[in-house]
Amino acid sequence: MDAYISRIQTSFDDQVIVVEAEESGNKILFAYKGNNFSLLAKKITGRASDP
Repeated sequence: MDAYISRIQTSFDDQVIVVEAEESGNKILFAYKGNNFSLLAKKITGRASDP
């Protein structure tokens, strides 16, 4: 799985957020090309950690 994440990170200039799924051991990736990634990353990270 890490090889796939690495490929995605390379394709999206490391503008990737990896979120662990709660029970399944799966991962959800959000990838973004463009400006303002840091703002989007904060929003996504905040929402993903909310119960």
